Amino acid sequence: MISPEEKRAAKNLFLAKRKRMIGMRSDGHWLNLHPEVRDAFSEAFPRLSYDELADTSGFPRESVEKWMTQAQIVKDLRERLDACRVKGRLRCSLAASLRPDACGLARLAGPLPAARALQVPRSSLKRWLSENWDKKIVSHQVEAAPAPAPATPEACDDSDGIKADAEAKQLSLFLERHKGKVHKKYSLSEKRLMMALCDRFGSKAVHDTFGVSYDTIARLKRHQDTELERKARTPLRYIPVVDLMKKHPGMGPMQIRDYIHRHLGLSMGVASIRKIMEQQGWVPPFVKTTRVKDGTQLYEAARKNYLWHMDFKHQYVNKCKCYILFIQDDYSRFIAGHAIADGEKVEVVMTAVEEAIRIHGKPESIMSDGGSAFFAWRGSSRFTRFLEDYGIEQMIAQTPNVNGKLENLNQQVEKEVLMVNNFASVDHFKQELAKWVGHYNFSRPHQGLGDRQVPADRYFPGANTWFGKNSEITRQQSLIAETMATLLSELKKS
Repeated sequence: MISPEEKRAAKNLFLAKRKRMIGMRSDGHWLNLHPEVRDAFSEAFPRLSYDELADTSGFPRESVEKWMTQAQIVKDLRERLDACRVKGRLRCSLAASLRPDACGLARLAGPLPAARALQVPRSSLKRWLSENWDKKIVSHQVEAAPAPAPATPEACDDSDGIKADAEAKQLSLFLERHKGKVHKKYSLSEKRLMMALCDRFGSKAVHDTFGVSYDTIARLKRHQDTELERKARTPLRYIPVVDLMKKHPGMGPMQIRDYIHRHLGLSMGVASIRKIMEQQGWVPPFVKTTRVKDGTQLYEAARKNYLWHMDFKHQYVNKCKCYILFIQDDYSRFIAGHAIADGEKVEVVMTAVEEAIRIHGKPESIMSDGGSAFFAWRGSSRFTRFLEDYGIEQMIAQTPNVNGKLENLNQQVEKEVLMVNNFASVDHFKQELAKWVGHYNFSRPHQGLGDRQVPADRYFPGANTWFGKNSEITRQQSLIAETMATLLSELKKS
């Protein structure tokens, strides 16, 4: 029985580490938390329940439970790796069966935190990631490895042991995208994880834990040799899909279809592109969004520079919190300006707006939320007076849906930039973001514009030609025309 004094001591420990928890994301991995916060959770977990931990720390109960589960997974994997050490050094041949678990952890938390937590050389872990060990089905009966306990029918149908498995946690994250769907289409990576868990825990445990039907499991077992083990061959027609997928990992099938149609002049179906991408190990990214139904209707400005949207997006870069400011035109979805700062400061907003006005002209109105950098609920803010000097109308969105175009832009940045890159520094993050903004404005077809248009097509027609961003098919045609003209001129001379 835990005494009240022990609970009080655990709560006081959380209060002492409270400054480390301010601004911390609740959707991150256990290894991405601050070391002092992890120590506080580890010391207080035996004394406090999940509800008490959530009330004391101020985080949702789901996040606290997820963190403690991940901590146990990391601890178990570390103990299994320690058993493979000889004279203090890790024998990679003995740890071959643990490489998928280590790579799966590195995919979730990052190579450096995973290498530090597991005491594995970072070079070895990166090599395993490059070899895609987390996507391979590895037999746990490796030579010179400790032999696993014989599986009994009772153990195979145990649904409690599967919940603490690393591959099961990874599969549960993948299956978040299928919630609420009647017809579920699983990717190749999800099928491999299902079969690996069925071999270790049985079909009943997979069905009870993840809700996968017995018919699906039986079909996967029947076609396991042909679907999972066979190396898929990509037809020559779809080679551009694979190249574009590797170049821009955050783009989906519809975006790749429009990009290839616009720049290469090739017509492909979305279902075919999705099938090729899934054969290459693509899993649709899951971005959690909250939708507020307030009766807001769709709207679009009548012309460019009629309405600009502004908002900040918070992002951590190697434990350094950055604030990304975007300025987007409503009519064309063209990003007129962006900035990166260390806080929501009005000076940053005013400088970014002045630069955007200098390059693209003055807008008629600007919409933002009620943040402290944009608006003051008592009196008049500096930004409001700044807009009055320019003769620009200020509009404040009462709900996120009203400023929804910029909220969607923040989701695209998270999916196409933040979730697919590991930034070495803040300068590296600025370079990648600036590169993506140019790709978004001039090369990437926007789904909301239609006809495979990019934002620059609407903002100022002919921008792609002036800025040298012609499509590949146009460049090839120009080269052929130039070559033919040269040949004709040579023939006339002869």
